[in-house]
Amino acid sequence: MFQFPYQQALQATADVHAMKERTAARQSVTTRSLTSYAGFPREYAKDILQVNLTDQQAATLELVSKPPYRLIERGGHSTGKTAKNAVWLSYLYDTLPKCFIIVTAPREETIANTIFRELRKLRMGAVARGKLKTDGFTGPRSLEMRSSEDHVCLGTTATNVH
Repeated sequence: MFQFPYQQALQATADVHAMKERTAARQSVTTRSLTSYAGFPREYAKDILQVNLTDQQAATLELVSKPPYRLIERGGHSTGKTAKNAVWLSYLYDTLPKCFIIVTAPREETIANTIFRELRKLRMGAVARGKLKTDGFTGPRSLEMRSSEDHVCLGTTATNVH
């Protein structure tokens, strides 16, 4: 179809504006509420944490995102359980307006050296990329994320609970 030069210029301008709007919408992930990712753990992992989950990891997270919120999973070495669980904790913490998440293990070193190490790494990366405003941790080696009294993620052992 023939277009006059001014029509081509108008179309090019419209294309540029549309591209700018799409880019702004993608960048607004940092300004929009993270609660909009509720029910979409795979998208949260990809957009906010920049983690590409395997199909099995994503299926696991989607299963526990819906009632009855339970899952039995096989164990094993080097299967990605720790990384997936760190994504899950970050997802819950960011998408639930009120939460009290308790992470337990037999020893405190296990919590600190596995799940919370991975969680801290993911969240600090997201902060550095501007996807999160803060990592949420109460200290550099803390096993606690807290934004208010009713928004907490805490790592503990059975012997530490009083």
